[in-house]
Amino acid sequence: MARTNNQNQAVDNRTISEKIATYLQLEAKKKELDTQIKALKESIEAGMNGASEVRENGFVARIECGTQRKFDTNKFKAEHLDIYEAYRHDVATKSFKAYVEG
Repeated sequence: MARTNNQNQAVDNRTISEKIATYLQLEAKKKELDTQIKALKESIEAGMNGASEVRENGFVARIECGTQRKFDTNKFKAEHLDIYEAYRHDVATKSFKAYVEG
């Protein structure tokens, strides 16, 4: 028996809603894990007592410090708006959001 568009839409919506529910559950777990990872990282760094590397039971923790040279876009824009505008260009973007209504 052939399905009508409304029947197909209902099946598709149910499938999408199940996927969205799973996605939201995984995002929540990810946030929880990110919090745990951050706390563990901070605990490990504190336990290193300023050492740049610690080796224990086959595990290695290493902290590397350095400097980076950054370009101050805001200052450049304020001081050279004409040049700044000449080098700007549009870039296509895509954003995905899922949430529970209500």
